[in-house]
Amino acid sequence: MKKITVSDILHLDIFSGYRLAAGKSGLQNEIHYINIYDNPISEIDTDIQLFPGDVYLTFFYYGKDDTDYIMHTLRYLISQKGAALIVFDEYMHTLPREATTLCDEAGLPVIFLDCRTPYSLVIASIMECKIAMEQKNTIEEKLETILSRSSSSDKKRRLLQELNPSFQQNITALFAQTDQTLPPSTKVNLMSSVIRDLRHFAAEFRGGILFLLSYSDSRADAASKTVQHTASQIYTALQGARIGISNPHKLDDTGRAIAESLLCITAGSPDQQGRIMYNELGVARILADLLGSPSLEQFYQDITLPILESDAQNNTCLLDTMLTFTAYQMDCKKTAEAMFVHENTIRYRIGKLKELIPYGKSDMDFYETISITAKIHHMKQL
Repeated sequence: MKKITVSDILHLDIFSGYRLAAGKSGLQNEIHYINIYDNPISEIDTDIQLFPGDVYLTFFYYGKDDTDYIMHTLRYLISQKGAALIVFDEYMHTLPREATTLCDEAGLPVIFLDCRTPYSLVIASIMECKIAMEQKNTIEEKLETILSRSSSSDKKRRLLQELNPSFQQNITALFAQTDQTLPPSTKVNLMSSVIRDLRHFAAEFRGGILFLLSYSDSRADAASKTVQHTASQIYTALQGARIGISNPHKLDDTGRAIAESLLCITAGSPDQQGRIMYNELGVARILADLLGSPSLEQFYQDITLPILESDAQNNTCLLDTMLTFTAYQMDCKKTAEAMFVHENTIRYRIGKLKELIPYGKSDMDFYETISITAKIHHMKQL
């Protein structure tokens, strides 16, 4: 479950033009709430209740000519495990050197903002971001439950109803993933354009975006056109995206549809529009049904354990080589380029793999064995 961090809030519009004065190592500090610390030092100072993980706002008015006050405040916030300190720059624009050193060592980010920025907007922006993150986590938890084979049918139906009461009785899942870093607005605009049709659903999930398209009749041409149109929308918005497309399923089998769309990303190759169709995956479809069975697990262990033991003993990367080799369709040259090594190095490693694993008698047996093993490996990561 992802938590909101100091780094996350720095991407908010309200923080445009911020200056990080110290504490860069603490940018991944988790944020719980927002607090204000702008009081003068007094005998009751240490009785003020502070909380771990809070972001503190201050003008540092009482520290403008008082380094002792600044150091006292920073030590206190650090002792209370504060997440960050935001300083509005009306009375000071930099930290004393000893304060910078203290915050760097403790990992307390100190962020300067334009003094004309209202406290209220900063507080509202951070809390909206926190609430959005919590909602996203809740949705991801529901999707994981729907995806799980151990969840009851009744529970899955209830969760689907919560996600979208307007779901129709047939559904296709599309899962989009890209290696590019995209601005949040791109994802939001794409998801919003799809869910304008109230029958559909979209949410960020497992590092990508999941789309659930529903319709009353899976045999209708309109359903197929909707799926292909949405795939085109996704590819246009997320250039270079890989788009896994499941078979049509009844609403009660939404978990299977999601699993198929995820499997496409790890086991298939995209066409020119980034699409990977589940019904074109071949043997991976059978492996998905067998995943977790004793015979498949034993096969996987027989192949991978000798490789992992060799890698551990000799500080090699034979497993990574096998996975990359299969990803590049058994092409030594392309594998070498992808792994930044000489082609002969790949050939040597392939020879070592043949010595380690029980693959049969022929080269074809070897290629089939490592191809199937790689597919199982990727499926086990889902």
